[in-house]
Amino acid sequence: MNNVNTMMTLSGFVHVFDQITNPIIITTPYNKKSSIKILYVNEAFEKLSGYKHHELIGKSPKIFQGEKSNISCNNDFAVNLPNAGKHEWVTTNYRKDRTPYIVKISITHIKNNGINNYSLGILTEIK
Repeated sequence: MNNVNTMMTLSGFVHVFDQITNPIIITTPYNKKSSIKILYVNEAFEKLSGYKHHELIGKSPKIFQGEKSNISCNNDFAVNLPNAGKHEWVTTNYRKDRTPYIVKISITHIKNNGINNYSLGILTEIK
C-alpha cells in the first residue's frame, strides 16, 4: 500500500485519534530498503513533542532521539517488529526544544491481508 492509499485509509480515523489523550504516531512499516517515515501524529503527540504535525510528516522518528535515547532498543524494535507484531520499551526522547522526556512506547504492526501496512505507536510519558 503506498503512502497516499495509507493516508486515505487512515483519514477516517483522524478525528478519533485526535480525541485520544495519549500521544499517537503512525509510521510506515520497517523496510530494509527504506527508512521509517512518520505518516500521522495526533494532537496529544504534538503537545508532548513540541512539533506540529506538518513538521513531522515524512520525517524519520529518529528526530526524537538524542544523547540519552536507548538506541539499541530502538534499533531492535525496527528489526524485530515485523515478526513480533508488538513491541514495548522505555526510552528517552527529545522535544523540539531538545529537552528530554522519558516515555514508554508501545508499537503494534498493522497488517491488511497479511501485508505490513503501517505501525501504530501509543506513547505514555513517565514522570
